[in-house]
Order: sequence, then structure tokens, then C-alpha cells
Amino acid sequence: MAQIKKEEVKKRIIKNAKKEFLDKGFKNASIRFIAKQANITSGTIYTYFKDKNDLYESIIGQATTDLFSQMEEKMNYFKNNFGEGKDVFTMQESIQSIENLIHLTFLYRDEFEILLIHSGGSSAEGFKNTLVKRYTDMTSDMLDEFYQSRETEKKCSVYSIHIILSMFLAIVEEIIYSSMTKKEALYHKEEWAAIIFGAWSALIRRL
Repeated sequence: MAQIKKEEVKKRIIKNAKKEFLDKGFKNASIRFIAKQANITSGTIYTYFKDKNDLYESIIGQATTDLFSQMEEKMNYFKNNFGEGKDVFTMQESIQSIENLIHLTFLYRDEFEILLIHSGGSSAEGFKNTLVKRYTDMTSDMLDEFYQSRETEKKCSVYSIHIILSMFLAIVEEIIYSSMTKKEALYHKEEWAAIIFGAWSALIRRL
């Protein structure tokens, strides 16, 4: 019974903290106000979380894990098939990638808004740049292997790769800023896929 009560209190803390972070951002969010809204003391919050940042990370944690997992899966697919004679950069593949991203965005819509828009001052500040750089480096390494196998001097610049990969998170931000419904976002998936597919295709054709 005591364990059930603890879980209920924790859920109340997270529910009210999420609203506070959405309303005020990490920097201006108040532990005292979160406690008041959860009908507990500030001290009670610290029995569950070390500090405000720990509480913040507990809210965005699963969303970031699933986003990394989705991108890692896609990157491994390209790495395992690129250069093997398979056409991995297809329009259909782009549409599926965008559709998966849309589903993930709406599964964690509040969490992504907190992460991408309200993270100033938290340990997640700069998350977008960190994420894009990580996958830019991985893509660049993958393409370097391709260049070597083709013995070509012509290469995609790391800047171009960074721009294209940034488009994926730009889609998430657009959904949030525009307050789109999931139905609206899915309606636009082919347009967004065409933008990314066109960019990749143009770069690959240059090699």
C-alpha cells in the first residue's frame, strides 16, 4: 500500500512538473510551485529527485531514448546496406522514416516541446545540436567508406550532411510550433519526405 502511494505521489510530481516546464521553461520553473500544485512539500520532491534537473531528465528521458533508438536503427540500416548495390535512398524509405518520426513526436509531444524549446539552463540545453552532430559524424564516416570503395575525390561536405539531418528535428519543431494535429502532420508526410529525399538524392548523384 505504501509503495502504491509513493508511485501516486511521483506521478503527481511529474504531471505538475511537466506543466510547469511547458509554461515557464526549465530555467524559470519553480520546485516550490510544482510542490504546491501537487499538494506536497518541496522537501517531498527531493525524496524522489536529486534536484530540478533530475526531475527534468526524468520527464524527457524516455522520449530521448526512443528518438536515439529510432535514429540508430535507421543509421544501422543505411550502414549495412549502403555500398552493397542496394538503393537505400528511396522515396518510399523517406516516407516511412517521416511517418515513424511523426508517430514518435505525437507519442511524446509534450516531452519534445520541453526538450527542444524549453531546455535552456538544463543538462539538455543544446540537445538538438548534440544529436545532429552525432549522426552527422556517423553519416560522414559511412560516406567516407563509400568514397574509398569508389576511389573518388568528390565528397559531400559535412555541412551539407548536417543541414539535411537537421531537417528531421525541424519537422518535430514545425509540428510543435504550428500546433498540428497528427492527422495534419501525416497529410504532409510525403511533402516532407520529398524534401529530404531530394536533398540526399542530389548529394549522392554528385559522387
